[in-house]
Amino acid sequence: MPRSAREVAANLERKGFRADDGDHTFVRLFVDGKNTGIRTKISHGEKEIHDGLLAQMARQTRLVKK
Repeated sequence: MPRSAREVAANLERKGFRADDGDHTFVRLFVDGKNTGIRTKISHGEKEIHDGLLAQMARQTRLVKK
């Protein structure tokens, strides 16, 4: 089931990820102000993220797809 890209970005932000804007949005996890090296990418203009891409993002961020 596809998820809204805005919803995914908001959920990552609540978990401690911060966005770096460029031609794509990279989100990186910071813990106690330090970059952990865990990151993923959300393309600009993407309205929905399909299950396959969501699974890849979950693997990159070491989170579960839910």
